[in-house]
Parts: sequence; structure tokens; C-alpha cells
Amino acid sequence: MAHDNNFLIIARNLVDLAAKLLRNIQNCATFEALLCKILVYSVFFKVV
Repeated sequence: MAHDNNFLIIARNLVDLAAKLLRNIQNCATFEALLCKILVYSVFFKVV
């Protein structure tokens, strides 16, 4: 049960982090945004 709660907390933190990164990406140039998205997705899918 505690493991499930920890996973939810981690998932929520990842979502918050992704949202912040996506907001920052909107201010980036297109190429930088693409690199940022690739990085975010690769990290996210490794964790999940």
C-alpha cells in the first residue's frame, strides 16, 4: 500500500515537472523544444 502511495507521489511530481518543462519549452526555439521534448519523454517512459 505504501508502495502505491509512493508511486502516486512520484507520478504527480513527474507531471508537475513535465508541465513546468512544457511551459519553458514554449519559450524556446523550435529545435531546443524538440530536444527538450525528446528528453522529457525518454525520462518519463524509463520511469514508467
